[in-house]
Amino acid sequence: MNYRCLIGIYGGETMLAVQEWGIKNSLRLFGIILSPMNEDEAEYMQEYAKAYFIDPGYKNMTFIEFDLKVTSGRVSISKTKRRPGFKYPIKFARTREFESKYIYPVDPLYQVLIDRKIILPFQSQMKNKEWAALPFENNGNMKPTEI
Repeated sequence: MNYRCLIGIYGGETMLAVQEWGIKNSLRLFGIILSPMNEDEAEYMQEYAKAYFIDPGYKNMTFIEFDLKVTSGRVSISKTKRRPGFKYPIKFARTREFESKYIYPVDPLYQVLIDRKIILPFQSQMKNKEWAALPFENNGNMKPTEI
């Protein structure tokens, strides 16, 4: 499986599988990274997705990585064993520490979070100058909870 194939053909199906996982765990998907590697690395690395979820009360943000497998044209996901997931207070998404350069929004939740000023826009959705001018907040030494 190569990078272009996974993103181009299976990107939507991967997002759907990750959203379904989130729903089963009372989490809502608002951003995702799909295999952020270049084509040269793709044959040496496991295909994966990194998902950004929020809880129903908009209090916590959870990052979880999933391994992806395509069998007979269907995408299956499993929570990776290589890295733990992390949970942060949602305010973390308003700091410079929240790297959002490669994260792609999952609408409509992403737009709701922006409109309610719960999170700042992802860097992937803005020009560098616009992103740099956002009203970032201090991270206040927020520590993640490993999950």
